[in-house]
Amino acid sequence: MPESIETDSLLTGEQSVLHESNLKVYQVYCQFLKDVPRIDVYIDGERYTDNPTLLFMRLWDSQRQNKCKAMRLVRCFTQSELVPWFIQGRNKWVKTETDHIIDGGRESIYMSTANQTVQIQKPFKILDFMNNDDGDVKFIVDFVILFDIQNETHSHSWTRPILMDQGDMKQAEWLYIEGASGPDWTL
Repeated sequence: MPESIETDSLLTGEQSVLHESNLKVYQVYCQFLKDVPRIDVYIDGERYTDNPTLLFMRLWDSQRQNKCKAMRLVRCFTQSELVPWFIQGRNKWVKTETDHIIDGGRESIYMSTANQTVQIQKPFKILDFMNNDDGDVKFIVDFVILFDIQNETHSHSWTRPILMDQGDMKQAEWLYIEGASGPDWTL
């Protein structure tokens, strides 16, 4: 457990910075332990089913020479990583007071150690509560973000199915909506 707030005030400047840094690592670690069992994790094509603590140690150790990069890599494996993107999705897809964006299924994470990349995929549903208390699904949006660990860049995309009439059938077709990349690992 981290030291108490009273003890923090007794630390010197350098000790305080180190303590604050360790506290952040501890907080991310606690979130990591909660989230990894809720996420489908694949490393080099293999489904990861072992203990979350072992995965944390493996990820942290892979970037041990750069603590900031290690922290950033570990954060990719928490659901809190999607919060700014969820807000972006809400701002993009929720157009009326009766529209809502909700979870559309399990998050999947694919890590390639050879390519030094982490890809996060998460579906969201856009519901309309105008005529139904349970909400009518307007459409599903699939969010994908790809982090380049080595270069500390990312790209992301939002896609959604477009229903096209073909006689009596409706066919879903994925349409690329948006993508961006940049030197910053955050939104």
